[in-house]
Amino acid sequence: MKSGHESETTRVQLALLLTESGKADEAAKLLAPLANGSDPEALNAYGIALADLGRVDEATQQFQKVLRADPNNAPALQNLGIVALRRDDVPNAMSFLTRALELNPKLPLALNTLGVVYARQGDFAHAVDAWNRAVAVDPRQYDALFNVGLVEGRAGHVAEARAALSRFVGTAPPERYASDIATAKRALASLQ
Repeated sequence: MKSGHESETTRVQLALLLTESGKADEAAKLLAPLANGSDPEALNAYGIALADLGRVDEATQQFQKVLRADPNNAPALQNLGIVALRRDDVPNAMSFLTRALELNPKLPLALNTLGVVYARQGDFAHAVDAWNRAVAVDPRQYDALFNVGLVEGRAGHVAEARAALSRFVGTAPPERYASDIATAKRALASLQ
């Protein structure tokens, strides 16, 4: 990038990695010059960074800009669902996530977030199903795997809880999930 030869795709990928590693401010700065463009991946990535910075209204504007150009952009719908859930707008979260998954049933973040929506509604069977589907699509959906383990444990499904929690402890990156790994280890120890 310092040489000035980076592509827009490289810039977007770097920004997504920065956001995922907790550096959404750097990601937003990197993507701000692309905010007035029309590339859906750049606009979605910029919106994700903005949302992680708590700038939810601006993030929503980025996702809606994508949808104006492409009403069937499943990642933008997914991102609107995530933002709606952050606002505790469960009905809109459900609507956006369902629409995104109708367009692309293999969006692991949409599946994971849908699981959270179901859990907030007290529908833990559907929550576990959504989380398991998220992990099946992308085994790196550590939050979903952790949630499966805890919810299955509370439901008394010991084998399912033990399998999910053991897998979480064995695969989740400790630098990002240290606290959850400790919780999972305690939960595993308490399973009878």
